[in-house]
Amino acid sequence: MEIDIKKPDPVKDETVPTENVGKTILQWKFPEYEEHVRGFVWYIVTGIISISLLIYAIIVSNFLFAIIIVIVDLIILIQINRKPDLIDFKITDEGVVIGTSFTPYKNISNFWIIYNPPKVKTLYINYKATIRPDITIPLENKNPLRVREVLLQYIEEDLEKEEESNSEQIRKFLKL
Repeated sequence: MEIDIKKPDPVKDETVPTENVGKTILQWKFPEYEEHVRGFVWYIVTGIISISLLIYAIIVSNFLFAIIIVIVDLIILIQINRKPDLIDFKITDEGVVIGTSFTPYKNISNFWIIYNPPKVKTLYINYKATIRPDITIPLENKNPLRVREVLLQYIEEDLEKEEESNSEQIRKFLKL
């Protein structure tokens, strides 16, 4: 069974057009999420957990939880059957552009790079707004020293962070 989903057009930030955001210093494309190779065992274990949770929700008459389990299952099924889009990333002299979203340096608290090839080659950007999560940007084939050199001209580096966050490690372990 194949589900065809039409992707919505990207929404542009009307207040800050991404066409005029300063001189581009570095740029590259990266996939919006990491594709995982999931074996037969992954599907069996995931199915058993999902069915067990669904049965539990029905036994305790928690129908909202049952609906949430079904929705999560559908989202996972849709996600594993689609290829990730490539996202443009630019470092300019005024800020960073991720896809169609521009963030000026004044809104960025700091950055850090975790570089342990071949598995981890990632740039993290931490926003000043506490409600915005850190942004994870795969470095792909970019030289991490060059990326660091450019960003240090505009924002501080967080030298205390030396490994991926726990949530990132769990996400990779579960192949989500």
